[in-house]
Amino acid sequence: MSKGDVSVSVPTGEITTAQHLIDGYAHGDRDFEAAKLSEADLHNAILRGVNLSEALLDRAVLTRTDLRGADLSWADLSGANLGGADLRGAILTRADLSGADLRQANLLRADLSLANLKGVQWDGAIAPDGSVYPTPESVTPPVSVTLQTATSDEQAAETLRRELTKARERVALLEAQLRELNTPVE
Repeated sequence: MSKGDVSVSVPTGEITTAQHLIDGYAHGDRDFEAAKLSEADLHNAILRGVNLSEALLDRAVLTRTDLRGADLSWADLSGANLGGADLRGAILTRADLSGADLRQANLLRADLSLANLKGVQWDGAIAPDGSVYPTPESVTPPVSVTLQTATSDEQAAETLRRELTKARERVALLEAQLRELNTPVE
């Protein structure tokens, strides 16, 4: 290190501000395991390939953040805003995403195995398999599921299965109509 150089290295687990993370990443650090960044504002940040496993990112703002190939396994992302984030190839194994906003996020090839996905907002997100979660405006007719009358988990599951079957039938009908429209007239 030449005279005047300043080291911004912060020991793993001691990252406590968004600026520490951004500065460390800019200087080539990629290992931020167990960082404590609850409510941090990291919107529009480029954090490709970063290790944020076991990090506390609850209620963090990660809108439009580039997290391609990031390791977020076991991370607490509960209530985080990941709207429009690029999570292609990210590892989210056992991450807590409960209540997170993933609208318009790209999760192509992301690993969500054993992640807590309760209450996640998916509108317009690209799923790991490349399919797109519908936005409320794109579902026609609207799919409504009433669970207030369900008295048990089994009844709620059966209600959901019936609604899913109806939705699949509507999709099949729409696909058939599209095929008809695309069939050349002889």
